[in-house]
Parts: sequence; C-alpha cells; structure tokens
Amino acid sequence: MVEQRNLKRRVVKLGGSLLSNPRLTAAVGAWLARQPAAQNLVVVGGGETVEAMRNLSRLFPLDDVAMHWRCVRLLRATFEIFAELFPDWQPVAQCERLEELLKVSPRPGEWLIAVDAFYSPGTHDAGLPVGWETTTDAIAAYLARLAAADELVLLKSCPIPAEGSPEDPKAGSLRRLTEAGIVDRALATALPRDLPLRVEQLP
Repeated sequence: MVEQRNLKRRVVKLGGSLLSNPRLTAAVGAWLARQPAAQNLVVVGGGETVEAMRNLSRLFPLDDVAMHWRCVRLLRATFEIFAELFPDWQPVAQCERLEELLKVSPRPGEWLIAVDAFYSPGTHDAGLPVGWETTTDAIAAYLARLAAADELVLLKSCPIPAEGSPEDPKAGSLRRLTEAGIVDRALATALPRDLPLRVEQLP
C-alpha cells in the first residue's frame, strides 16, 4: 500500500469528445486501474457543446473574449454529466472547496474539479490567452501549476502520434501534437517547467 505522505498528485484532463464513446465509464475505469496510485484531479473538456460555439464564432462576428468565457461556463454541463456518470468521484464545484483540498496531503482517489472553481474572468495569474487558442488542455496545465501536481495527463479520443526526437522528446512531441491540432496552442506556455506530461488516446 502506498503511504499517503509519498502519494503523488496527478491532474487528468478528459476530452469532452470522449462523451461520444458508449464505453466511456468502463474505459476510464480500466485506464485508472492501470495507473500508479495517486490523487487524481480530473477536469473535463466541452466536446461538441463547445464545438457548437466555435462553429457559431466562424459564422458570425462574435467577440472572442466573450465566447471564451461562455465556453468556460458551458463546462459546468460536462462537469455535471461526468459527476452523474462517475458517482464515486468526489465533485469539487466551488473554489473554497478546491483550496481546502489542495492545502492537505494528497489522498488516493478521484476528485472531479469544475473548471470555474479555479479559472474565471477574475483569475489574473493564469497567464492564458483569452480566446480560441486556449482550451481545457492549457486550463488543466494551469490547474497542475496551482496544485503543484506531479504529472499532467491529457486523455483524448483521437490517435496520438509518436514521441518527439531523442534530443528533446517532450518539446518535440508537444510541438508535433500542437501542429496536428491534438493539443491547444496555449499548452506550451501554460505547462509548468519540468512537469511530466502524457497525452494518450483512451482505448
């Protein structure tokens, strides 16, 4: 059994597009069972809900900043859906609850974190571009910084290309993933230095 004082804190971002997977709960459960013991702080993307907003932004001259925060508010819907799908996870919906969680040593299990519990228009230290270049990839990296996490994992529905060059595997891989549109462009800036990053396809 892993001693709690040595337990790692892992931030896991689940892509909203995973909601189209009818085997979602089984796939996520199997993935978690394969991971080393940790405290998992889980954030969820917007999937087709946010993609609908992106399509509206292409059709009409809408303000990108206003659309960004509309999409953040929409993430409450996917947060609530995942809370219903995974009732054993601990939901964290308010900033005060998250602050309390991060003050104590990590405990094993899964905590589902609402994005607007730590990222909102009043978040002045996030350092993220406010627009379409920032998605929940970079927002999850911001949470990893706030939580002093030991690892960030981005779980996707799409295939993931091979790793980067041996000389600089992390930078090379991240560049390739950004160019392929698999991760957002703000992730490279948001990712804390020396934080291990994994980007995986959820089987």
